[in-house]
Amino acid sequence: MPKSIHIPILIAAILLCTSCSQKFYYQDAFIANDIPEFRTKVSNDVLIQTRFAGDAFNYLVFELDIENTSDQDITISIDDIRMQIIDSDYTDNVTLAPLNKEDLIEELKQEHNSIRKERKVQNTVGIIGAGLTILSLAIAPGGDALNTIAYAADVSSIIIEDNRSYALIQGDIESQIVYIDEWVLEDATIPAGTKTSYDLILPSTLINGDGSLIIKNKNIDYAQEYIFEIVEAKM
Repeated sequence: MPKSIHIPILIAAILLCTSCSQKFYYQDAFIANDIPEFRTKVSNDVLIQTRFAGDAFNYLVFELDIENTSDQDITISIDDIRMQIIDSDYTDNVTLAPLNKEDLIEELKQEHNSIRKERKVQNTVGIIGAGLTILSLAIAPGGDALNTIAYAADVSSIIIEDNRSYALIQGDIESQIVYIDEWVLEDATIPAGTKTSYDLILPSTLINGDGSLIIKNKNIDYAQEYIFEIVEAKM
């Protein structure tokens, strides 16, 4: 059989193996009153909107839109931001802090180097994509890598809504690094009269409860309430 035929057959076999129904859980979060007058908060001539972009297996992604309507530049840092959640199942308080983008990029580079040393994994990702291999293993840890990769490709289309952060699951490692470098907040200065958008990458969690995304510094005093729910789904 010609070598060029092997790859389509392999992919078809992978998809066939994953065609049976599989159950998984993911985190959802939403604003109870999700209408414009409740989404936009004004603080010292700064307009802020946030939204939950999705569960990226190892991370939770929130989108942050900021408009500086003042006549002065303002600054914002991940050190100014916290997500506080009250767990309704266990009455525990959970605090999540945004992850540092440089640490995320360095972790991806290290995992990329590790993958290149493993010939089996290198052959697999040559077909499907290195980044998806890493992130998909969170869905079925210890399971067969090929099965899990194809399964994760389907799952990711459900749990990530934001187009730009979709690369965090579906892109290869290079695409993930580009996404993080371009979109993820670390420290930023927002000039007077401008608006911009960032993504916040938070540690993954599975929790039912009420949360509050808080941004507080000398220019901004913002809090947005979120409802967190664990969602069960089947593929």
